[in-house]
Amino acid sequence: MGYAIGACGSVTELERALYAGNPVQPGRSWPVERVLAEALRDAAVSERDERVITVHVTDGLPNALARAAEELAEADVVLICQERDGGAVAVALTKPGRPAPKVYATLEVPETAAQACLTDVVKHALRLYFRYQESGGASVPWLREADGGPLRSTVGGLSLTGATTRDQTAALDWHHATDVVLLPVCGRDTDDLMRVIAETKEAVEAGADLAELVADDRDAPLRAVFCAPPGSIVRELDRALASLPRAHADGKDWASPSGSFCAARPIGADGRVALVYPGLFTLYPGLSRELMRLFPVVHADLEAIAFATGKVGYRDLTQRLMGTEDEAELERELVNDLGALCSIGVAFTAAHTRLLRVLLGRRDFGALGYSLGEVSMVVAAQTDLRDLWAVEGAATTPLLGDGIAASERIVRRKWEIPDSGTGPVWGSRVVVGDPAKVLAAVRGRDRVFLSHVNTPGEVVLTGDPAACAAVATELGLPSVPSAHSHIFHTPLMERDYFQGAFGRPVELDPDVELFSAHENRPLPRGSGDVGGQIETMLSRRVDFAKVVRAAYVQGYRYFLEVGPGGVCTRWIGDVLAGRAHVAVPLERRGAPAVNTVAGLLARLASNGVALDLTPFLPVQKEMT
Repeated sequence: MGYAIGACGSVTELERALYAGNPVQPGRSWPVERVLAEALRDAAVSERDERVITVHVTDGLPNALARAAEELAEADVVLICQERDGGAVAVALTKPGRPAPKVYATLEVPETAAQACLTDVVKHALRLYFRYQESGGASVPWLREADGGPLRSTVGGLSLTGATTRDQTAALDWHHATDVVLLPVCGRDTDDLMRVIAETKEAVEAGADLAELVADDRDAPLRAVFCAPPGSIVRELDRALASLPRAHADGKDWASPSGSFCAARPIGADGRVALVYPGLFTLYPGLSRELMRLFPVVHADLEAIAFATGKVGYRDLTQRLMGTEDEAELERELVNDLGALCSIGVAFTAAHTRLLRVLLGRRDFGALGYSLGEVSMVVAAQTDLRDLWAVEGAATTPLLGDGIAASERIVRRKWEIPDSGTGPVWGSRVVVGDPAKVLAAVRGRDRVFLSHVNTPGEVVLTGDPAACAAVATELGLPSVPSAHSHIFHTPLMERDYFQGAFGRPVELDPDVELFSAHENRPLPRGSGDVGGQIETMLSRRVDFAKVVRAAYVQGYRYFLEVGPGGVCTRWIGDVLAGRAHVAVPLERRGAPAVNTVAGLLARLASNGVALDLTPFLPVQKEMT
């Protein structure tokens, strides 16, 4: 289907509005002739080369479709046109199997009369093509229910079947999903860079095409990468002119709220890249909803991983997670099903790992995880991402499948606390203070443990809630209770609670170097039995700060957090404070994914990491 809708300023405007879930704003009302021409252009059809017949909707869409079916016997393309709502809508219908640059959907007309209008057909076809559906007034990803099966939709009695190949051909949809572009500007030093930025601003204000101003010199000592829609590039350039020289004079990197960035002292291409995998309690409603518009490969990979588990319930929960239902209620449900939380979290991090490999164009990475994030790390390092090593087995154990109730049962049994007792028996508390002082304070206490060392100034106490609070109070340290708690990383955690879930050997990519809190050093490369190390790690205190330092010693300077959150990014910044490094998440809760991804690419490119920015650079304006 090629199409055009006269109530919008352009075909792209309508597509992007529906794709992003935004209301379609009325634009200029094009004459019918212009709308018909746009429909043909979108379908890559020329009236000079092919026979085109136009059918107007005058006595209802069903009758117009019936006439179109008759005309297709002779014509190459049939245009169906309907004038309504202050504009015209035109759809270009072609014979099945005819080569076309886009196939939005195939249309089946029932024998009984259909009640849809042409605008509804267009919108439903686009939702099938982009694999998004409406939920609570928003556009959310649409996961298939069966592997290889196409998406289907009905509108007014008409049946539409979506294309099945888009996820295989479209890894990136950046320019379709967003107006944001990346514009690199290079210089020999700060003064030279400021001169080029000023010249770039003058050229933009004079009407120059942004595509002609791209000068991405990889050998340039300094590179500023601006992130903004074309209409806002001048504002970003002004920000740099006003504040970049002072930042560099102070030895600081320059950054803007929209993600533009210029490193004062670029780390260079020799710095190694490590992916960071967060812990268990990081999923949140709306996760990756926007990321999948920008990069359909995430959609396809997440779907493939969901099929690999064979868990229909997990697929449905993932679909809900990307929807618009009540966040608090959904989060409570996830906390009570740690198995689902773990499985879905691993699926997201594995898909994000694939995306970063595509964006960076490389296979060699380091990897480090936080607590159960090490399971995600191992799964993502496999040669086959569809093999969710240990995840399904671990998810069905009572320890995870029963949620936080499992920890409560174990604590009551081991501490001989009757079930009739009131009040919480187990909890965690984040304490801001020196780990050595906190560790000294918990020695000799049998119901409070130092379970996590997040940074040189932040730890987690786990155990009896009153005892945890008492330690923080006695030390005079700020603290706050954690929203979630489990027996991991305490003496109460026993390896056999996982019932051999991690016993199967795993085939790991030899190009990926894994860092584990098991011994705070890299695991052996390649295939092997890492399950024993994972189980041991989960039963001991985890010192994330030591893991980060171990990776830094091995030359890793770029730390990219995959999956939901951004908490590990903050911790890495604290651990490596004063040392040259870049720590940035792929996705952060509450922040638009387009800004987070653009900022990540800008930071890496400005520091000298070899990246192909071509898909994100301004495109040449279309001349008409």
